[in-house]
Amino acid sequence: MTETEKLILDKLESMSVDLREVKDKTARIEDRVTGIEDKVAVIENRVTGIENKVEGIEDRVTGIENKVAVIEDRVTGIENKVAVIEDRVTGIENKVAVIENKVAVIEDRVTGIENRVTRIEDRVTRMELTIENDISKKIDIIGEGHDFLKQRLDEALQFEKKREGMELELINHRMEINKMKDRLDIA
Repeated sequence: MTETEKLILDKLESMSVDLREVKDKTARIEDRVTGIEDKVAVIENRVTGIENKVEGIEDRVTGIENKVAVIEDRVTGIENKVAVIEDRVTGIENKVAVIENKVAVIEDRVTGIENRVTRIEDRVTRMELTIENDISKKIDIIGEGHDFLKQRLDEALQFEKKREGMELELINHRMEINKMKDRLDIA
């Protein structure tokens, strides 16, 4: 695993932890909102009871209405905070999507590099085989020619030089053909 991949995985884990923290905070806020809503319901029941019992005391009702307004303001503030948290979560999701796209691009690049390495390995193998086969043949041909020269030096020199020259030329042509095949990627 490369350093880049490790860094990406570390960042993804970090973002995952941050996302979990945001989710936990949102759940706590929702719990608090539910608690506040319950309190508001209780207060509203009390207000109704007070209105039924003390219809003539408008000052007290006005005070209770003010308290309800304050609570509503607090709820509105909490709702605004939840909206901000939702915006942050959306931002994090967008960043995660960008990172996922970058990871996909990196995976494509790695695949391309692996393909290139495979092609290079194939070419090196073909070159090694060509060197091994063609050069070994040349050495064998030259060795056989020297044995033959020992037996009949005068005849062998003339005949063998021609034969060696033709064989070397033939092998060189074969090597050139193999090079051309390699350049054209012909098997």
